[in-house]
Amino acid sequence: MKDKKIMPLLMITGVIVIAFILMMIIISAVSGKRLTYEKVENKLLSAAESYYKTRENELPQQNGASVIVSAETLATAKKMKSLNKIVPKGANCSGKVIVTKNGEYYLYSPILECGTEYSSKKLTNVVTDRDNIVISGEGLYAKDNGYIFKGKKVNNLVKLGDTLWAIMDIDNDGYMRLISVSSNKKARTAWDTNYNVNEKASNGINEYYSGNRISDIRGVLVDYETSEYYLTVDTKKYVTPRKWCIGKRSETNININTTEECSVLSEEQMFGLPYVSDAFMASTDPDCHTINDASCDNYNYLSSYALSSWTLTGVSESTSKVYYVVSAGVVSAKASSSRNIMPTVYLSNNVIYASGDGSIESPYILK
Repeated sequence: MKDKKIMPLLMITGVIVIAFILMMIIISAVSGKRLTYEKVENKLLSAAESYYKTRENELPQQNGASVIVSAETLATAKKMKSLNKIVPKGANCSGKVIVTKNGEYYLYSPILECGTEYSSKKLTNVVTDRDNIVISGEGLYAKDNGYIFKGKKVNNLVKLGDTLWAIMDIDNDGYMRLISVSSNKKARTAWDTNYNVNEKASNGINEYYSGNRISDIRGVLVDYETSEYYLTVDTKKYVTPRKWCIGKRSETNININTTEECSVLSEEQMFGLPYVSDAFMASTDPDCHTINDASCDNYNYLSSYALSSWTLTGVSESTSKVYYVVSAGVVSAKASSSRNIMPTVYLSNNVIYASGDGSIESPYILK
């Protein structure tokens, strides 16, 4: 008798369980799968890439220029589901993708805003957060035209692929100027090896380019744009081609500024080199006043990278000499001599922060 009573109860229980499972499946199908905020960002990115595959004429055509496509537009175009169907339950979010032209590449930057729950962050905003700005000691200093890192131990490292870069400064538009500091990526070459008519020898000519005269170093930097030595196809999208300071500097100018260097600008290109003043601006030593002060090597993160590397700057009193950086400052040498190259690049102001604090243990990583 007992078994006969138990069997109907088990059958009823089974029916209830099956009905509950079916109900949950239907609810899940109707409500859609909920994603993490990071996965929603990935959805935005892939949807925007798909959206512009058939709308290439709507993409920006000038370097650094951007267009914005909203999540609503992407959903209407059936490139993704509406945000309210895929964000975590209860979240109230808006989204968009900024598409920036960087040379031959397009950077897709997904921006997701979910109030206090979650917010995508641009790297430039993370680095220049008010809590990171200092007025003494080591760290990031505000200046008239942006920000600059100073000191011996500063958290200013960015990882691009397998290459490590240090943030030197940030302009008011949010572009970060980086210098390659990966020890395994140093290249050594002459600045220029052309015959110098004035000196009647193959000492090189210290014109970066002028008319039909193009330096060897410019050829090297332009070649880096098509090679994958410093930047790969996957990381070149983060870098915006910019104009670089290529003016000559007088040997009598001991001021720590780029007035002479920046009196002449190059065409837009992806890679550049440091300027004379960079080696001194990074010092926090109170006795560092001019480029002749050896104390500028103190409390200076750049001095720890064994530079001995070329700058973009020629000596105005010479037709062959170019400045290069050493541990005690800068000196000049014939352009035909061989020195290290530590290229510089400008990071797009629309790159999105993924992780890291800029330290050697945890450099900044981009999305």
